[in-house]
Amino acid sequence: MKKIILSIAFLLLYSNLLSQTVENKYLTLDDNNTSLLLLNNSTINSLEWKGLQYLSQFGIFVSAEVIDSNGDTLHISSDSFISSSFGDYDPSGMIKWGWLPTDGFSNPMSDEIANSNNPQSWPANWDNWVDEFGLGNKIANNEAYFVMNDYSNAEFEYYPSNTNSLMRGLGLSSEVRVYQFGGGLKDAIIIKYFLTNTGTKSLQKVYFGIQSDPSIGGRSDAWDDNTKIIKTLIDTRLVKKELANNTVYTFDQDGIGAGGLKPGYLSYHFVETPDNKGLTSFNVPTLGQFRPKEDELMWTFFNSGIDTVNYFYDSLANVLVNIGTGPFSLNPNETKTVSFVLFLSDSYSDMLEDATYIGLHYNWPLVKNDIASNGGEEKYKIKLNPIPSVISGDYNITWDYTGNSIDAKIFLEYSNNKGGDWYPLSVELEPNGYFTWNTTDIDDGVNYILRAVAYDVSNPKEYYYDVSASRFTIDNATFNAKPELQLMLNFVQTTVTENLLPINWISEDADNNQLEITIEYSLGKDGPFIEINKGDYPSGVNSYLWDVKEFPNAQNYCLRIKASDGEKDSTLISQSFSIDIFQNIVSSTLLESYQGNGTPSIKLQVVDNTQLKNDEYSILFHVSDLTKTFDIKNISTNQIIINNYSIDENISTPLFDGMKITIKDHGNDIDYTKTRFKSNNSRLLDYVIEFPPSIGANKIKLENDYVIVFNDPDTLDDGSWAYPVSYETLIGTVLTPFSFWNIQGNAPNFDIMEPATFVLYEPNPNTQQNGRFDWGEKLILQPQGTTDPIVSYQISFNIQNNIYPQSGDSLFIITYNELEDGDEFRFTPDSNFLVNIKDSKTQKYFSLLNNYPNPFNPSTNIRFEIPNERKVLLTVYDVLGQEVTRLINQILKAGYH
Repeated sequence: MKKIILSIAFLLLYSNLLSQTVENKYLTLDDNNTSLLLLNNSTINSLEWKGLQYLSQFGIFVSAEVIDSNGDTLHISSDSFISSSFGDYDPSGMIKWGWLPTDGFSNPMSDEIANSNNPQSWPANWDNWVDEFGLGNKIANNEAYFVMNDYSNAEFEYYPSNTNSLMRGLGLSSEVRVYQFGGGLKDAIIIKYFLTNTGTKSLQKVYFGIQSDPSIGGRSDAWDDNTKIIKTLIDTRLVKKELANNTVYTFDQDGIGAGGLKPGYLSYHFVETPDNKGLTSFNVPTLGQFRPKEDELMWTFFNSGIDTVNYFYDSLANVLVNIGTGPFSLNPNETKTVSFVLFLSDSYSDMLEDATYIGLHYNWPLVKNDIASNGGEEKYKIKLNPIPSVISGDYNITWDYTGNSIDAKIFLEYSNNKGGDWYPLSVELEPNGYFTWNTTDIDDGVNYILRAVAYDVSNPKEYYYDVSASRFTIDNATFNAKPELQLMLNFVQTTVTENLLPINWISEDADNNQLEITIEYSLGKDGPFIEINKGDYPSGVNSYLWDVKEFPNAQNYCLRIKASDGEKDSTLISQSFSIDIFQNIVSSTLLESYQGNGTPSIKLQVVDNTQLKNDEYSILFHVSDLTKTFDIKNISTNQIIINNYSIDENISTPLFDGMKITIKDHGNDIDYTKTRFKSNNSRLLDYVIEFPPSIGANKIKLENDYVIVFNDPDTLDDGSWAYPVSYETLIGTVLTPFSFWNIQGNAPNFDIMEPATFVLYEPNPNTQQNGRFDWGEKLILQPQGTTDPIVSYQISFNIQNNIYPQSGDSLFIITYNELEDGDEFRFTPDSNFLVNIKDSKTQKYFSLLNNYPNPFNPSTNIRFEIPNERKVLLTVYDVLGQEVTRLINQILKAGYH
C-alpha cells in the first residue's frame, strides 16, 4: 500500500510542477545593521541584529475566495513555508503546494538570488542591474530581486486559467524586491511584492498575510517574548500617529538575551497596501495553532480582524505573529503592490520614531545622502541656508522654501558622519518657519550635515530635498568629543595580490589634533582581531603599509581600526576582502596519498622560491564529529611545522618554508574532474549534474559512484525503446535505453556493481506517466534500495543535432570521498613541479592594484584585473569620501586593464 501511495504522489508531483524548473536560491543580506538569510520563495530563515537573533522563520501566504467548476465556493491559501509542519505539501511530502521561485531571474550557475552587489548572480541577458526605478539605478546598499508563483498548488480542483490547464493555485505571480538601505533606514528591511493575476479569472476577494516566528534575543530565549500593537498615539515632534499606528512589535520582557546581551524591539509594519487598506488582520498564536497550510483556518484568520483578546497577545510565550491586509480584488493581468518593513529599535521610544521615519522615507527612495545633493518636484523646492563651519549651543536652522504648494510640510534631519547615518529633528515644520536645534543634546563632532525634505502630507511621494552644502563641526566646550574615523579603502570583492597593502584612513576630533591609532586584522567580522600596528597620528589623512606576505591567503579578511583620545574611542571594521599572494603553484601530481581514502583538494602555493628546502613533508588529518584539522610535518627534520590547523577552503596556512597550503574537504560532492563521458567513437554528450534536484523535500548528497551504460537508441513504431532495460521505481516500472549501475572500484572489473535506485522527473505533460524514459527527462538518484522519497543528484541530457549516445557509450559519475581520521598525504616541493602562474592561477575576485607613480603629477597608472567580461565602474574619491570623477563606466573583457 505504501508503494502505491508514493507512486500516486509522484504522478501528482509531475503533473503539478508543469514544465517549471525550480531554482533554489538563497542570499545572505548583511549590507546594513541587519543580517538575514533570504530564500527565493520569500522565506526568511534568520534575522540578526547587533549580535542577537530576532527571527527564526518568516513567510507569506495569500488567500482568495474562488468558485470551482462545480459551482462550490473554495478558500484557497498559497503559502511559502518550506517546513511541512507549517507549509502545504502534496500527500507524498515531495512537492510544495504554494509559492515557488520562477526560473530565469538569476544566473543558473550561481547559488545566489540576483542582487545588485554581485553581477555574477544576474541572468546572462542583464548588462545592468534591473532596478525598480530605472536600469542600473541602484538605490540601496543592496537589493535582491526574484519572481515566484503559486502554480504548483494543486490541492483543489480549481483552474485559474481557461487557456492553460497546467496552471493551478490562484494563478498568481509576484515580483519580489528586498532592500537594505543605509542612512536612517540602516536598521530596516523593506520587502515589496508586486502581485499579478496571471490567470483568466477575476479574484474579487484576496488577502495577503505574513506569519513570523520571532525569537527576541535568540532562539533559546524566546520563551519570554511579548507582542503588542500600537493603536492610539499622540503626535509629537518626531512621532506621527498616522505613520506609526498599526505597527506590531515584539520585545523581550526581562531585557536579557542570549549571552546576557540586551535585546531591542522587532517591529512589523505595512507601508503600502492595495486600496490603502493597511493592517486589517492580526493575532498572536503559539506554534501549531495557526498553520498556513490549513486553508480554511487562514481564511478565518483574515476575516477575524485585529485580535488583542485571544491567544497570547500581551503575554509571555514563544509565539507567532500573524498579520494581514485585505480584502482587495485582482483582475486578470492586474498588478497590485504590498510593501512591508521589518525594523529593529533599541527602545520603545526609538521604535515609535523609527516607524514615523520609515513611513516617510519609504516614499523617498531616490533621496541621496551626499553633501550638496538635492532634487525632486519643483513645486516643493527648498534650500537650506548656509551653516557656519562651527556651531554650538542653540542654533537656528533656516531655509528658503520657493515651492508653490500650500500643502507642504518640512522634515528635518541630521547626520553625524557625512550621510552615513541620519537622525530626525522634526517631522512637520512649516515651510516659512525655522527650527532651533539644541546641539548640547548630541555629541561633538566634525562631520555633521543637515537634510531638509519638503513634502505633501497627504501624498508624501511628492517631495523635494536639499542636503547642506558642506560639513560643519559641533563643539560645545563642556564636552569631550569622540574621535571620528573613515577608512579610505573600498574592499568589496577585492583580492590583494601584491605585498605591502596600503591602509589609508581619516582620523579627526573636534578637541584633539593627534590621536592614537590601532590597526588589527581578523579572518571574519566576528574576530578574533590581531594587532598589526599601533601609534600616534595627526588629524587628517594617514597611511600604513601592511606587509601581508607572511599571513594566510584567505577570502574573508577584515580590518579593524580604532582611534582614541585617551578617554573616548571610535572603531571601524572594514568590509571583507581577500589576500592571495604567491609566485607559483605546485602541481597536484606531487601530492601523493600515503594512507586513507580521502580525496580532498590540496592547493600548494609557493610564495618565495628561495625558501624551498626540497625536504619531504607530511599532511596528516584529524577528523572527529566536531572538528577537522591537519598537521604539517617536515619528515626530513622530524619537525612539526603546523599543528592542529582547521580545514577551511577559504583560508590557507601561514607562510612556512616559502609555501602556503589550502585544503578543501569536498564531502560527498560530485568530482567533476573525474566524472566523464566515454565513447568509442569520440561522440560528445552534453550532460548536467545538479544538486539539489527539482523535486523532493528530503534531499541528501550520496557518496556512491555510478555508471550509465547506453544501449542502441533505436525505437519501435510505437515510440518504445527497441532494446529497453526495466527498472522498478517509486512511480512504477520504467523502461530505459540504458543500464544504470551503482559501482565501487575500477573499470572494467568493479568490486561492486548493482542496479541504481532512481526516479524520473517528467516535466513534459505529453510524456508524463508513460512508463519509460524520454530524452529531456531527468534522472534523480536515491539511496540504494530506498522505498522512501529521499532524493539526491539530478542528471539531465541535452541531445543536440540528433546525435544520441550509442551502444557501449558510458557516463561515469564519480563523487569525492570525505576525509577520515588518519588520512595522510606526502610531498617534496622540488622546483620541477612548479606550474606557471598564468596557467594555474584563477582570479575569482576583482583585483585593484596600487597606482604608480604615487605621489604623482600630472598623471598616474591604475591597474586592475577582472575574472570575466562584465560592467566596470572605476571612480575617484577625495579624502572626504566625495566622488570626484568616473574614469570608466563600461563593459570590459576579462583580464588586466
